[in-house]
Formats: sequence, C-alpha cells, structure tokens
Amino acid sequence: VYGPETQQYGIYNNSASNAVKYGSLTFFGNVIASFGGATTAAKRMPCIQSVNTTNQFTTSTSYVSSTVSATIYPSSVGASIRVTVDATVGASAALIASLTLYRDAVDLTPVGVNGFREVYVPDTSTVMPASFTFVDSPLTDAATTYTLYWKTSTATARLGRRQLDTTIDAPTVITLEEVYA
Repeated sequence: VYGPETQQYGIYNNSASNAVKYGSLTFFGNVIASFGGATTAAKRMPCIQSVNTTNQFTTSTSYVSSTVSATIYPSSVGASIRVTVDATVGASAALIASLTLYRDAVDLTPVGVNGFREVYVPDTSTVMPASFTFVDSPLTDAATTYTLYWKTSTATARLGRRQLDTTIDAPTVITLEEVYA
C-alpha cells in the first residue's frame, strides 16, 4: 500500500495471475485481502507530527529539554519507530549546538558520540539546519514520548531563529512513524 491519501493505492498480488489490485486508502484500510494463500489485513501505520513554533534558547553546556516532543502509541511491542527531527539553530556568538533525542527518560545518544547532530553557528546573523533521523525499537505498545534535548558549547543557542532578529523564524518539527509492526 503506497501513495499520498489523495491518490490510488495498489497492492501487487504475487499469484500466478500477477494481478494488481487498486483502491482508495479507505478500501485497503478496511478489507482483508488474500495474497499467495496467506490472509492479511492491510492497515495504515501510525504517523504523528509535532510542529513547535516557540523560539527557545539555552546557555546550558549539559543537555536540557527543548520541550519539543511527540507521543506515539506503537501498534505492537515489536514495532520500530522512525523519528525525524527538523530544526534550525541560531547563536549569540560562534558556537556548536548539539542535539540529541530522549525516549521518555532514556537518552538515546549512541555511545561514543556527543549527540545525534552537532552544528556550528558562526555568528548572530546565521541560522543553520540541524536535522536527523533515527529508528528506535522501544519494545512497548504503550504511549512513547520522544523529546528533543540540546546544549551549547558556549554563548546562547537559539532554536527556530537567529540571534540578530526574528526575520528568519522556522518551526522545529518531530515526526514519528511506525515502520514495522
């Protein structure tokens, strides 16, 4: 099942006839289809997006919560969640901003690195993109919250804008997608 909600979706039947079935997302989301002798239910995977337009700042050299977060309810204990963070960072002076991800109270930063993304901001008039993607296996079907944490090497780091003015404002977005159930 693939395609934007406004288009048709297709499922390839790998039987001797190699027939292709088409229908709307509603059709595929609500029917039981038989493929190659196995019966499976077609379903849409959960996708959650949080768009935060609050400009934030930090002077902390240790990770602190940005309060940018999103919560998903995985469909099964074995589900994997793809987390995509899109952000911009500005600064009051040249600095390195580090961004990482927490699942509930668990720091997901890989061992041996300083964060999922580090970005150098050279001056007050610059805003730098700071995006990353991570696939997590939370091993639960309960509510799971992902939160962006960040820190600065020095000076004041700004999330969603540059220091100079508010001419360049951008939201910070976290997208959660179940990629396996």
